[in-house]
Amino acid sequence: MLLSRYGCALVLVCSMPLATAPLWAQSPTGEERMRACVTVLSRGLEGGMSADDYPDQARRDGRTGATQVQLTVSHTGKIEYASLAQGSGDGDLDQAAVHAAQRIFPANSPAPAQCRLGYGFTVTLAVVYKLLEVQ
Repeated sequence: MLLSRYGCALVLVCSMPLATAPLWAQSPTGEERMRACVTVLSRGLEGGMSADDYPDQARRDGRTGATQVQLTVSHTGKIEYASLAQGSGDGDLDQAAVHAAQRIFPANSPAPAQCRLGYGFTVTLAVVYKLLEVQ
């Protein structure tokens, strides 16, 4: 959870990758490798985001929500793109989450070593925007 002087928090939660990996990747070894990839992508997103990724107007208005972004990695081990997987119902929060993911994981950049698996796949990560009371 990332806190700011404004008392807002960005909470990042990762989910399991969508079923776009080949069936052989579902083996125990493939599953372990995919978990390692999801973990490193989730940590990378969390580490790259800051309270500045909470839109100012949304924060002032007290808007909160959860959005899901997806990262697509090619069979060559490059980030293909980051996009919206599921919206929060708040366009500002959705757009901020996608822009943050695109900034942190630019298109055509090498994926982390743990994500160079030899096949393409998509991972979905949740970004939760919520405000905390300042004490």
